Amino acid sequence: MNRRAALSFIDAQKTAYGVRRLCRVMQISPSNFYEWAARGGGPSAAEVDEAHRAHAAREAFIEHRSVYGARRLTADLRHRGHTWNHKYVARLMRVTGIEGAHRRRRGKYGRRAVSTATAPDLVARQFTAPEPNRLWVADITYLRTGEGFVYLALVVDAYSRRMVGWAMADHLRTELVLDAVGMAIFTRRPEPGLVHHTDRGSQYTSYEFGKALRSSGLLASMGRAGSAFDNAMAESVFATLKTELVYRRSWPTRHELEMEVSSYPRGLLQHPPPPHPARQPQPRRLREHHPDTKPGVHLTGVTSSDVTTTPAWRPSASSGRSPRASPTAPWEAQPPPRWRRGSPRSPNRRSGTRSNTSRQNHGTPASSARSTRLPATDRCLAHRRTVRGR
Repeated sequence: MNRRAALSFIDAQKTAYGVRRLCRVMQISPSNFYEWAARGGGPSAAEVDEAHRAHAAREAFIEHRSVYGARRLTADLRHRGHTWNHKYVARLMRVTGIEGAHRRRRGKYGRRAVSTATAPDLVARQFTAPEPNRLWVADITYLRTGEGFVYLALVVDAYSRRMVGWAMADHLRTELVLDAVGMAIFTRRPEPGLVHHTDRGSQYTSYEFGKALRSSGLLASMGRAGSAFDNAMAESVFATLKTELVYRRSWPTRHELEMEVSSYPRGLLQHPPPPHPARQPQPRRLREHHPDTKPGVHLTGVTSSDVTTTPAWRPSASSGRSPRASPTAPWEAQPPPRWRRGSPRSPNRRSGTRSNTSRQNHGTPASSARSTRLPATDRCLAHRRTVRGR
């Protein structure tokens, strides 16, 4: 109840309960009531003055296309001759109900009905998995084309950030996410207990989607409403996809974009390994170390034989090495030998060690220097043995 309504209530009930008792209940001083009654219930001089100031602030706000905030509106009102500070101008803006342009979201988000079927957050922003098919993250995004928007539902394995299921359509019905998770289940054949993490979209909270997860033995997990960080891995995959593929050109038709997006994960799997396996990105090394596609299950034309790699080096008959010593995969290959500090060919010699060139300049042949000079570690060991023998 505002002040004017409280004063009107006291004036109507003063004959039954008394003015002082009503003023004590309504928390209004009796002097204010009698002053208001002397004016005949009209506004006071301060209220009239504040109404004129609010009108001046509203006019200045409208002249600047209704975009000024409290500080810029204060500067404009001071230029017009008013000496109000920004706090008083902000109070006038609250009273008149005007608000400047800003990027903040209006109102509160994340309020859902009590009957909405949601699942607890089993991930807690820890997007790591000890092995494949333990944690999947899923989300929906929209892509712009000349014919309108096309919607992409994606399922990503958290272990290798690999796209294991996707679906595209021109609608946002539950069938879109059902097709994506159905493709992931068909290609991976996961064991019961896999965690499927999503946001709280209406597609993922539907009865049909929950029934599909329960029938396949998957555990549903959902982040908080309105928080993109609870599903950050899916958002990151979408950002990479848009940067590397979607935003590089325009797409006149939906069909053309659907074909390119469908070939994007296949192109990642069919790339040959680079000559230096140790410098490969982390997801590719994880995929090669754990070929998690099961034999006989096709992933859009790619089988597990396409994922497994061949050894980068195989011993020949003329080589004197045993086949057991040969690496079975590129990541098991031995790194190139490092020269020990103090050796003749070490690139980082000590400042006190003379090089082969200096020995040649002093009359010592380079071949004899290589054959007689020992590395620093061997020289130290030989010196210790000599001292102990003494």
